[in-house]
Amino acid sequence: TPLLYWRERTQWMWHKKWTLPRLTVTVTTGAEESSVGSAPLVAMVTCGTLSPAAGHEELQHEGLSGQCTQRLVRRTGSELEATFSSLHLQHTSSQCGNRPFHLVITVAVMGPHGPQRPLASISSPALHVDARKRTKGERPGSNSSDVRLMTRKARGLGRGGGGGGRA
Repeated sequence: TPLLYWRERTQWMWHKKWTLPRLTVTVTTGAEESSVGSAPLVAMVTCGTLSPAAGHEELQHEGLSGQCTQRLVRRTGSELEATFSSLHLQHTSSQCGNRPFHLVITVAVMGPHGPQRPLASISSPALHVDARKRTKGERPGSNSSDVRLMTRKARGLGRGGGGGGRA
């Protein structure tokens, strides 16, 4: 599933319950470099919001579930790679002061107690994370195939058979 672009709000969006797309981190190095000294290199995926702190913006880690740190493995003579799949966001923008999220990928040197020294990082554009889809009534101008719309089953046909009627 690709990230969605919400034209009306000019922002990228994602739904909290969706699995993030597979992310592949590729690092091109010198011919035989895959470590710094004897320490291996790792790739890390984090996610957070930017919040003001002492006159500058600071990334507040908001959490991802899944394996977010992986050792970079040699794929070719000068390329190292790590692939991340099955990552899920833990929070929504509304739970975080309505701030957008940023995915951050960092390449670091792995120390004896975890990643120690970052070598490079890259951040995604702002990404609004929502927890619910909208109804056609809330988005009357939307096409019926708009992924942001919720589809509801007809009354009485859903699981559980409650039917929605009153006794």
